[in-house]
Amino acid sequence: MACLCLGALALVACDDKKAATDKPAASATASAAASAAPKPATPSATVTASASAAPAAAKSLAERLKCDALLPETPRNAAGLLNYKLTQQATCPECGPTCSMVKPDKPFEGVAVSYTCNAPYEKASADKQIDELKKALKKPVAVTLGRGGVMGEKDAGAFYSATAFDDDSDCKIVVDWMRGDKKLVEPLLKLALASVKQADLAAAKK
Repeated sequence: MACLCLGALALVACDDKKAATDKPAASATASAAASAAPKPATPSATVTASASAAPAAAKSLAERLKCDALLPETPRNAAGLLNYKLTQQATCPECGPTCSMVKPDKPFEGVAVSYTCNAPYEKASADKQIDELKKALKKPVAVTLGRGGVMGEKDAGAFYSATAFDDDSDCKIVVDWMRGDKKLVEPLLKLALASVKQADLAAAKK
């Protein structure tokens, strides 16, 4: 069997050699044409370097503002949120994050802190929003933190809500605490306002 295989390979080799001998002119012509054909352009080192150095897309506000930095654990616990689990949501990527905190054994007593930081602060617009909230909330109380705001009950008392405009950033911060009350909400709102600065809103990727 090995002899037969070797014989077949020899015949194939002979046929290939004969074909190559029969067409020397064609091979020479093809070789000359290949030599004369223009070579494809090679990208310059400058172009390649520029492409590799292209900056990555900036992260959205909801990604850059980190809830664990905005609401640090120790002061968060002091504000009445001991043993609450903190999670971050990007409900409005260009506005800012929503920081949700839920107690594992009491899933219906959570709190959400929402940051809206994508528009420059304007007093007239802020005052209008506060006036509208006063009408929507039950037992509204003025908030004197930051640039001011309002808090009160909403959803038939299921939530105690507070809204305030920060005084050293463009952020509007809303705290909605289910089963909460003024004594719990106000310290958390104060922490939320104290932990964000205008520098935190910079477009640079962090």
